Amino acid sequence: MRFAWLLKEYVVVLGAFIVFSVVAGKAGAQTVYCPPNLDFELGNLSNWQFFVGNCCPISANTATAPLNNRHVLTSGTNTDPYGGFPIVSPGGGSYSLKLGNTNVNSQSEKARYYIHVPNTSGDYIFLYRYAVVFENPGHQPSQQPRFEVNAYDSATGAPVPCNQFTYISSASLPGFQLSNVGRNVYFKPWTTATINLTGYAGKTVALDFASGDCALGAHFGYGYVDMDCGLFQVRGVYCNGDTSLTLNAPPGFQYYQWMDSTFTQTIGTTQSVVISKNGAHPKYAIIVTPYSGFGCPDTFFTTYVEDTAQVTATAVSDTTICKNKFAILSATGSSTNPPVTFSWYPTTGLTCTTCNNPFASPPDTTIYHVIVTDAYGCKDTADVDVNVLPGAVAGADTAGCPGDSLQLSGKATGVSYQWYPTTDMTGANTLTPKVKLTVNRTYYLVMINSAGCRDTDAINVQVLPGVTANAGANQSACPGDSVTLNGSVSSGATYVWTPGTGLSSTTILNPRAITNSGSPYVLTASNSYGCKEEDSVYAYEFTDPDISAGNDTNVCPFTYVRLGVSSHASVASYLWSPAYKLPSRTIQNPYVWADTEVVYKVIVQSTDGCLDSDEIKVSVYPKPIADAGPDTGACMGQTVQLYGNGAGAGGFYFWYPQTGLSNPAIQNPVATVTTNKTYALVVSNTYSCKDTDDVALAVYPDPVADAGPDTSICMWQEIQLKGKGGTLYRWQPATGLDNPYTDTPKVFVTGPVAYQLKVYNQYGCSSTDSIYLSLNPDPVANAGPDTAVCTGTWMNLNGSGGGIYHWFPDSTVSNPYAPNPVVYAGTNSVYSLAVFNSLGCSDTDQVMVNIKPLPVADAGPDTIACPGTEVKLKGKGGGTYVWSPAAGLSDPSVANPVLSLNGRSVLVLKVISNDNCSDLDTVVVDTYPAPDAFAGNDTTVCPGATITLHGSGGKDYAWFPAYKLSSRTASEPSATIDFNIRYELVIVDSFGCKDTAYVAIDTIPVQFSVDQPESVCTGQEVTLNAHGGDKYTWWPQELLDNSHVADPVARPLVNTVFGVRIEELLCGRFDTMFVNTVIKRLPSLVAEAVDMDCARDYGELMASGASVYKWSPPDGLDDPASAHTKARPDKTTEYILTGTDSAGCTDTTSVILEVLQGDGRLYIPDAFTPNGDGINDCYRVHVPGDVTEFEFSIYNRWGERVFHATEREHCWDGNYKGIPAELSTYFYYYKARSSVCGYVFRKGDMHLIR
Repeated sequence: MRFAWLLKEYVVVLGAFIVFSVVAGKAGAQTVYCPPNLDFELGNLSNWQFFVGNCCPISANTATAPLNNRHVLTSGTNTDPYGGFPIVSPGGGSYSLKLGNTNVNSQSEKARYYIHVPNTSGDYIFLYRYAVVFENPGHQPSQQPRFEVNAYDSATGAPVPCNQFTYISSASLPGFQLSNVGRNVYFKPWTTATINLTGYAGKTVALDFASGDCALGAHFGYGYVDMDCGLFQVRGVYCNGDTSLTLNAPPGFQYYQWMDSTFTQTIGTTQSVVISKNGAHPKYAIIVTPYSGFGCPDTFFTTYVEDTAQVTATAVSDTTICKNKFAILSATGSSTNPPVTFSWYPTTGLTCTTCNNPFASPPDTTIYHVIVTDAYGCKDTADVDVNVLPGAVAGADTAGCPGDSLQLSGKATGVSYQWYPTTDMTGANTLTPKVKLTVNRTYYLVMINSAGCRDTDAINVQVLPGVTANAGANQSACPGDSVTLNGSVSSGATYVWTPGTGLSSTTILNPRAITNSGSPYVLTASNSYGCKEEDSVYAYEFTDPDISAGNDTNVCPFTYVRLGVSSHASVASYLWSPAYKLPSRTIQNPYVWADTEVVYKVIVQSTDGCLDSDEIKVSVYPKPIADAGPDTGACMGQTVQLYGNGAGAGGFYFWYPQTGLSNPAIQNPVATVTTNKTYALVVSNTYSCKDTDDVALAVYPDPVADAGPDTSICMWQEIQLKGKGGTLYRWQPATGLDNPYTDTPKVFVTGPVAYQLKVYNQYGCSSTDSIYLSLNPDPVANAGPDTAVCTGTWMNLNGSGGGIYHWFPDSTVSNPYAPNPVVYAGTNSVYSLAVFNSLGCSDTDQVMVNIKPLPVADAGPDTIACPGTEVKLKGKGGGTYVWSPAAGLSDPSVANPVLSLNGRSVLVLKVISNDNCSDLDTVVVDTYPAPDAFAGNDTTVCPGATITLHGSGGKDYAWFPAYKLSSRTASEPSATIDFNIRYELVIVDSFGCKDTAYVAIDTIPVQFSVDQPESVCTGQEVTLNAHGGDKYTWWPQELLDNSHVADPVARPLVNTVFGVRIEELLCGRFDTMFVNTVIKRLPSLVAEAVDMDCARDYGELMASGASVYKWSPPDGLDDPASAHTKARPDKTTEYILTGTDSAGCTDTTSVILEVLQGDGRLYIPDAFTPNGDGINDCYRVHVPGDVTEFEFSIYNRWGERVFHATEREHCWDGNYKGIPAELSTYFYYYKARSSVCGYVFRKGDMHLIR
């Protein structure tokens, strides 16, 4: 075992209890480097990193800001609820860290700190303390709650020896105890451990603490951690003749061995040993051995120092006070080792337990003890009795039902009593007044005893929850029916209905109740507080409808009969059934169509909702069936016999209308037909039931003869007549007709003639018509003059003289029916024209067409050439030449123009002879297929790469330039690319035609770079930036959120150089570059305050350590942005100081400015109310402490002094010269000297109010 690498000294004096802190340093050194906020003593969690995750195993790998109730900075004197140990490491400072909580769900929490070992530290040691609490659910070990500690090299991940251990919940864990709180909860109190970083100079070590719940999600685990910088040192004192010293080693180890500094004598083997003053060594060693698997053995050293001290304590004499008033206690102390501190107990009624002169206001007579302790812990005690005179007792709080009257029973030993407020109270000036309960109210008993003590006590008079009863609305029902009562009571109440007669139940809220003549039903409700209430409801009886639908009846079929109903009550609705033949089922007197026997029932509902019903039978007599016979007719003026039937024996017949009838009252009358007419027959049987039928008499129509319109025709033509209008025909005269008994005979016209037509229809009725035939004039045909034209010419013939034309031969003209058709002049020809006028008459004529010879056009032979070349044309055959189209020709008016080729061309040559005749010829000048040179696609390659060029489209190839080409004339030469280059390819195809193409080859540039980040303040993140690569690897990885992106976020704790390897994957190039992060320290803020007391009406706030300041809250500050400002808060206030230094870094701290309140301050009221009510009736100044000088004056607005006092007990009663002073603002002048405030001078204004 080695002991030389760390000096851990304990300065021990007699009578002291040893406590431990974390130390970091080099062996033998008295000063150490403490990493920033390693010990949490900045009062925050800066410089620590936090994570959350799941368990088990613990996988808290998700980085996060500190989470409430999961990463908690602990402070104060509270203890852990399960282990009972302090939540802050004893002797370790003011703050510790708690990881986890009593929540479950398989959560885990982790805290990490990066410790950078200085380059000059060969031996470097840290101590830390931890405490653990978890449940033991008895799962498999892999599922149990746990606590882990792990220290490792942040760059390599290699563990630091003896500093990786895991506590897994178990009943047999060494060093753990079973809690007497909860079920199966085990805890390990604060335990010390060491981290030996010898050999880690210049490296960064990560220290992880983690806690985790059980894997099944129902049991918790959590832990505490503390790390405190500084050497171990405890001061003690040899007080008043102590003869021994108790030494205490750090808790939590399995074995202890105390030895002298030479390691030759064992002093003890327990955590604590007692050493006699006589023969004590100047130094002791304690060898501590952790439980197996949870650390390595270590050695601490203690130093023995002997001091002596004497302490004396005194206190003021006993005193008597009024109840609820205060006495000023005072204690003094002296010691050979100042300063001394004071501790008063019991603490009941004290304004301060650690000052020498607290104010005491105990509820009863109390003996106070003060302990005076000096700098080395030596103590002395003194006592003082505070006797409290009896006060007012208003009595115990009471309660009653709403509206009750209660008598209060106050007790007091005073000479006068007064209760207030007096609302709802009688006898307010006695000890036993009565109050009426309307609302909850607090009454105060004010007592003044013979010693002048005024005391007040209060009694709360509560109005108990009342009970409500609601019997519901009054109801009515039909005779013999019952109703449901709708009672309701307040929640939790009991109830009963009375009387029980007529009710289905008296113990339910909604009983059925029989209607009666007007006696109420009463609902009575009461609650558990004894409060009652009643309400009543009536159940009335409605009038009986008692309806009648009338007597049964008989009617003829298919007639209407009116139904009806009467009622003794007002009716709300009617309902008839069945609905057969009823126009409405819901009216009182509906008509019904009687076609069969039906029994109708009606249900009537009164306006009160009562129902009644009745029935009526409607019967039907036999019905006659009238028959007037089939419809018939006759020609105009003829007669027809009618045939009636259906009346039966003894029945009657009647026809109408009577016009045209031989007798309308017989069964079979004769009718004369003059117009179309319908006769109705009414038959009646012996029951007087009737039926009707009718018969239609038609006047048959005469036929309408139509011989056709008069017309005109050409001479010697045949025409067909077109008669119509009948079924039989007869034409007269018959001369010239082929058949005079048909509707369409033919006639050959030789002159004007008239014909008459007579027709007959199917009824034998007839009529006549006639037609006249006249002759039309003939037209005169003209085919035009004879003419001569060029052979092959198309020309128009010019006919006239008619309305319709016809040329012959019709096969040689464009349209033989046009007056001016087009003909082709190929040979000498004669054309005949027949014309027709609008009347159909015709005439004929002829025309001669002669031809002239044509020239012969020759445009030359078709040819073919390469695209873009020139071709000379070879035209001949005439005197004048015209080429078309003219585009691309050197001269379109010569026989042999030159054509510039731009694709395939079709040219037409027109030659014109001296007779002005012309001919056409065509020549085609085609092009060979255009060659399509292709040099390949543009591309990008790595510098120095050899690639193959891909040429195509030709027979022969030529590449330019020839730089590093394997061949200039190959279609696919290889090329070595050193820089960006553009190649030209020229090709020649099999026809000798050329084309050109280009290809660009670029090289991939290399542009690796990094941005140097700006400096940041401690605790801030900084984004690093690298450029130009496809892959990035940054280090050190543990300080980055992602080490494989171009722009990771870094969290450096100190100035750090970050390296990055940048790789370009396509060409395989890479480079390593570095950036330096500069960390600016946060300003060392210091906030100080000068408190407000009775001698000062303002406090002061002072700041240092930064350039720009901001105080919060700003209320009451002269200048919230000043380093030194006055403050006037109303009460003790914590001010937050935010400071920013010249480098732009910001930090916060706080300071409390005490405002001494109540009896510890000078108090001058703003107003008083001298109205004689015993409250605030006299205006006085409160001056704390013993007063040696006092002067107080009050002036009115006219400058008159209305009050003057030189004793602080005196006060102004609001009178001036024996009468009440006016309501106004007054001005005071005050000066005094007291033991608490010293000399004080004040002036100001106050208000008198009544």
